Amino acid sequence: MIPKFIEIAFNCLIKKKVKTAPFKLHLVELVLNCIYYNPRLTLGLLEQIQWTNKFFELWFQQVDHLPRVHDKKLSILTLCTLLELPLDQLPPSLASFWPHLFDGVLKIFSTYAEAEAERKRMETGDYEDEDDFDYDEHGFVDTGDEDEDYEEEEAEETLDHLAQEASYHAPHAEEDEDESDDELWDVEEFLQEDISFVTPLDPINPYQRFQHLLTYLSSTGQASALETRLTNEQKSILSTCVQKAAAPTPSQ
Repeated sequence: MIPKFIEIAFNCLIKKKVKTAPFKLHLVELVLNCIYYNPRLTLGLLEQIQWTNKFFELWFQQVDHLPRVHDKKLSILTLCTLLELPLDQLPPSLASFWPHLFDGVLKIFSTYAEAEAERKRMETGDYEDEDDFDYDEHGFVDTGDEDEDYEEEEAEETLDHLAQEASYHAPHAEEDEDESDDELWDVEEFLQEDISFVTPLDPINPYQRFQHLLTYLSSTGQASALETRLTNEQKSILSTCVQKAAAPTPSQ
């Protein structure tokens, strides 16, 4: 029997009933959490309803555009979990795609450090003041007409944003069968890093988890086959990940 929440998620994803990018990402990550928690059972369910290929297609469409640290970390951990499964326990369609799962990990790691640094800056408030201020003889900021221009520009941006949001919920959107997936996947504009958003994955070091995966792949003889097909850029990312995994954590 298929869990109802997975069935609902896929009915929304496959039948294009999703009207906003954040909701689509939420549905994909719902399934990712299931894979991470119990990969064999979840993959079996996906195969049962013949949604394995479609789900991985949806996931990998924008795997390098996940906006938040959590989104990237969840994908990394899920991919590591999948890569540690014996090949004979993977669905045939996914087994043939197996090397690309490793490529996906490296792809996400290429942007992970930047996202993590941005979150840390938000947590510490460590931003450089990039605004140039002109002070009058009393030490006050002399903005002149700049405030009015800024308020007018901000109002226009707000209206544009509201118009875009409204278009997602317009009645005709549900009837549009040719709606572009690219528009629904523009999640970076809608989901920004939020330091109040915490999850049980926060304490996990993804670099150390990845190092654990590399150790496992080396023990099974699969690592050498993967590394021979890597590009120079991928090899550089791999080397950086190994170095970060060996670096002491702040708590050490």
